[in-house]
Amino acid sequence: MNIKEKLINLGFNKKEADVYLACLQLGEGLITDISEAAKIKRPTTYNIIEALIQKGVVQKNVTSTRTFYQAESPEKLLKIYEKNKKEFEESLPELDAIYNFQKGVPQIKYYEGVDAIKEVYAKLMNQKDLLFITPVQEYKKRFPELYKLHSKVLAHANGKEKIIKRKFSCAQIITNNKKFIISWNKNISVIEISSYNIVELDRYLFHVEHFDSRIRSML
Repeated sequence: MNIKEKLINLGFNKKEADVYLACLQLGEGLITDISEAAKIKRPTTYNIIEALIQKGVVQKNVTSTRTFYQAESPEKLLKIYEKNKKEFEESLPELDAIYNFQKGVPQIKYYEGVDAIKEVYAKLMNQKDLLFITPVQEYKKRFPELYKLHSKVLAHANGKEKIIKRKFSCAQIITNNKKFIISWNKNISVIEISSYNIVELDRYLFHVEHFDSRIRSML
């Protein structure tokens, strides 16, 4: 494997690899010099240079009359690779969740505290077709601030809500692919369940189950 192929494996495309190597060989050069060394047309070279600057592997040096470009140290490539590797590793749980969700494996997350509930409502604010199962009086009494957010999300979602008259210490929100259970029995918390099968059943039961409740529609 030659050096160009190795650069491509690091995330460069072919022309970016050619331009970076040209910059490296020249030490410092004008666009015309880099274009000739890379054997790429000048307008295309300029666009590639800008992309490489964004990647942090080429720097621009502007004088009073000219603009020169210089490749960053090859060690910078290793740092960028390690950073990208770390960011990818950090995203693995989310990617695994998507992969497992498609396989039908439920994914469960747990959050605790009022701020966590607020974040859930913030994520749901612009979603549609939400279903709510709520012991309204109990929720409103215990957490009036959260209940205001609850009502705001309900209105924005054009959702439907089953209002439970009995005293329960939890509420549920059902999206098209997730179920959120907000509980305040002791500490207030929320459980997020990602499962198409579970959500499909819950949405069905919402419309057919005979609860001691009334349905409020914000349509």
